[in-house]
Amino acid sequence: MEELKEGRTYLFKYIGVENLLSATILNVTNKAYHIRWNLGLDSENKWIEKEIINTKYSLIEDISDIVASKDANAIKSKVNYVQCYVCKGTGSIMDTSSNTGGKKTCPACFGSKLVIDSVNIES
Repeated sequence: MEELKEGRTYLFKYIGVENLLSATILNVTNKAYHIRWNLGLDSENKWIEKEIINTKYSLIEDISDIVASKDANAIKSKVNYVQCYVCKGTGSIMDTSSNTGGKKTCPACFGSKLVIDSVNIES
């Protein structure tokens, strides 16, 4: 496998498995790569020896240019938030179905205490 470059994003295939994985190279040393596996919410950064990468993974392609071009065409926006009008900024409301006087998460702000007031699209 070719030498992976720091700051680039690659598409890998784990040998013997059909799934493809996206990974960004964070750092390169003589013996290892510091890799961010791009797994959505489960993304993780790990140090992996170069020998393991070369034997267990097959490099499909460098997708750095594809990722960069999508970011260049992204719409820039600014979201303005205000205090939630349902829970008055507490993040919870009284649970009327409970006879113990409990509270439940606010259905409007989902506990974040803020709701969207407006969205401004920047050019």
